[in-house]
Amino acid sequence: VIQFQLEKKKGVRVARGFSFKKTKRMSYADNEVFKLSQLNSISDGDHEFELEILNTYFDDFPAQLQSLKSLCEQNEKKTVEGTDAEALKRAAHNIKSISANVGALKAAKSGGKMEDLASKKKYSEIPQYFKETEAAYAEFQEEWKKYQATWD
Repeated sequence: VIQFQLEKKKGVRVARGFSFKKTKRMSYADNEVFKLSQLNSISDGDHEFELEILNTYFDDFPAQLQSLKSLCEQNEKKTVEGTDAEALKRAAHNIKSISANVGALKAAKSGGKMEDLASKKKYSEIPQYFKETEAAYAEFQEEWKKYQATWD
């Protein structure tokens, strides 16, 4: 355990020649929508890198969901034999995995439900999760903004 003493001099804390201004900094904790610790595990707290990762996610997620919707619409027009089962499963998996990678827990969970349905060939049940997935994505966007507000 490393210990050192802090001196208070006019609102500034001084430790071994380093000075730290006392600021009111909000903190952000993991919650059911956004698991910040997951994002930190790949970004190591580098906010610039987090921005890159999340901008990619925010660009990619709507396209992935639209792809899944299109595949489901195509499926409704075909017989079961004509279903592209692997494409449906892959699209749902992509939603789950890209969301899990950035810590978007609810969106990942919803994507996982859709992937499970695709695996079980219950294609007609997948669309019921579209609104849930879109809502989870919107919640994640709001949580991301809250987290960004904690940056200095």
